[in-house]
Amino acid sequence: MAIVSLIELLDFCGIGKEYFIITAANDVLKLKYNTGVVTDIDIADGTYEGESLAVQLQSKINTAFPTASATVSYSTTTKKFTIAVISPNTIAYTHLGSDAGFTLGFDKDHAAAISIISDLAAGDPSAILESIRDGVENWVENYCHRIFEETEHTEYHDGHGGGYLDLRYYPIIDPIESVTENDNELDPDDYEVYTNEGMLYKESRWGKGHRNILVVYTAGYVADDMPKDLKLAIKIICKNIHQKRKEEIFGVRQYSVGDVNVACEDGDIPKEAKAILEKYRKVFIV
Repeated sequence: MAIVSLIELLDFCGIGKEYFIITAANDVLKLKYNTGVVTDIDIADGTYEGESLAVQLQSKINTAFPTASATVSYSTTTKKFTIAVISPNTIAYTHLGSDAGFTLGFDKDHAAAISIISDLAAGDPSAILESIRDGVENWVENYCHRIFEETEHTEYHDGHGGGYLDLRYYPIIDPIESVTENDNELDPDDYEVYTNEGMLYKESRWGKGHRNILVVYTAGYVADDMPKDLKLAIKIICKNIHQKRKEEIFGVRQYSVGDVNVACEDGDIPKEAKAILEKYRKVFIV
């Protein structure tokens, strides 16, 4: 689970349908129909949605190969194009010289087949936003010293002889799974749970010792209860990074789509977002 859903982030950033811009630099696909020669399929320059680009490409293929009766479709789920002909005919794709290949998601040759499907999600902004979001949320949790999603935790604490025991995460989901002090499991009536403060209170005081208290508990928010202002702060940071990524990659020192996360630095965080995050920083009581 994420703090901010991808759909929420796409909406906040004003990113809707995917668009494909075709120019003289990326308007050719090289295809071969049956045993014929490799032929340039010239796509008309313009700005297309996935479905309209599929229609345009289908028309150009059937003009180049009049007997092919080819169909071209674009999946809004997989973000991939499919080019198909009627059996027993075949269609093949040659990547070398296909300057429109990467735009449509093709990154290698495709041998002759009844249908070929592009290799990569094409025209999909969600991958880059998902990478930004994951990195920002990781930074936010480190900055606030908290895990916000509902998670079970197992913690050892030193008893200092006081009445309050400060747990690492909150809000606590009551009841606590278990509290053990000096190897003796306590009855829930022996302590009080301050759910929003992330603390336990024991009137008879906690016994002194090193790691002599073990607490197993669940803390955090479910998706529907995630604080709206916390989500807003994350969306503000993500939007700023997304808008400025082509300049100096605003707030990002590591950046990639895939296994490499985004990393933020404190000085790069918009003040509106940082003001919200200050409310959620965990302060430990010694």
